[in-house]
Amino acid sequence: GCVFVDPVCFCLYLPTTLYGFLYAVPARVADWPRFAFISRNLYLNNVLKRNFWWYQHVVWEDELPANMSVCLSEDDDIVNIKEVERWLRKYNTPSDRVQVLSGTHASWLASPTRTAKIVDTINTAIRRVGVTDASDSEWDVPDIATVQVVPAANMILSEEPKYGILPTKRKERSPVDFLPPAPRRRPCVSVNV
Repeated sequence: GCVFVDPVCFCLYLPTTLYGFLYAVPARVADWPRFAFISRNLYLNNVLKRNFWWYQHVVWEDELPANMSVCLSEDDDIVNIKEVERWLRKYNTPSDRVQVLSGTHASWLASPTRTAKIVDTINTAIRRVGVTDASDSEWDVPDIATVQVVPAANMILSEEPKYGILPTKRKERSPVDFLPPAPRRRPCVSVNV
């Protein structure tokens, strides 16, 4: 099973997705820290504006896992959730597996009630694949206190079949791989006459 939380990897070909993250000025005061500190980060801008090939990071309909659940944010200012919901319905995702939570993109991190709903979704996905006893030595199911938040782009790039990771044949790459190489420094020579 797989749980996508605020996935940016669906419908990444829509022009509103990257525009919403990189260029759109936030309408709410709560979104200004993301706009000022994340959207304007030098290295992130270099990756997304110069070296980001969306077709390498998008999840296509034939890559959708059978046992997946999706948690979307109702007022997401990055992802067009109406298009994502339409796309998921088009490819026969059961409606009980798509959950729309109130709030903006990633605002569930600051809300214990929304985090609890996501944890319930994760636990349901665990039960759906047949893990009933978390102490079973065959399954390495993490305790909820140690669940790691993994960006969806990293999930689809992993080649190792781990819990919560989609195995694919894509090469694992980090954002640093997309940065240009650092210029070589020339030796400094001073001549005194």
